[in-house]
Amino acid sequence: MACAVFYPAQSVYAKNMLRPNVSLCNTNEKIIFNCKIKNSANILSVCTSQNLSNDSGYLQYRFGRKGAIELEYPAEKEMSPSSFLFARYTRFQVSKLTLSFSNNNVNYTIFDNYDAESRPYVKEKGVTISGQRIENKNIKLLCGQDALSNLEDLEDIVPCDENLSIGGCK
Repeated sequence: MACAVFYPAQSVYAKNMLRPNVSLCNTNEKIIFNCKIKNSANILSVCTSQNLSNDSGYLQYRFGRKGAIELEYPAEKEMSPSSFLFARYTRFQVSKLTLSFSNNNVNYTIFDNYDAESRPYVKEKGVTISGQRIENKNIKLLCGQDALSNLEDLEDIVPCDENLSIGGCK
C-alpha cells in the first residue's frame, strides 16, 4: 500500500490560507508580507485587497503595533500599486525580492533574501530605511523567525524597478 505524506505549510493553497497570529492587515485583506521586527514590538505588514490586479485593488505598507500604526503608505488606496516598485533577482541558490517606495524623502525597501552560496548561508527578511530625513543613514530592521513573504505575487502588478532588476524588467 502506498503512503503519501502531505506538508500543508509547503503547498500553494496553504501558503495563502495561513494567517500569522499578529498582523496589521485586516481579515478581509490578503497578506503579502508580514513579520514582527526582531527585538521590537513593531510589526511590518504589506496588505492588499483580495482582488488586486493590474487594473483594480490596492496595496499598502503598514508599520507599527496593533492599534497604533506609525506609518501607513500610501494614505490613499486608489492606484496604490503604482506607488511602489518591485525587483527580483534569482539564480541557482540565490533569490532576492524587493518592494520599495519613497515617502517624504525617506526610502523604504522591503526585502526577502536567500543566498545559499554565502557561508554561512543568508536567509533574511525585513526593511531597509534610508534618506535625507534620517541623516543619510541606512537602517536595517530584520524580521523575527515567523516572517511570511509572498512578495513574488506582486511581480506582474507593481511596476518594475529598473535600477534593481538585473536582467531587465518584463
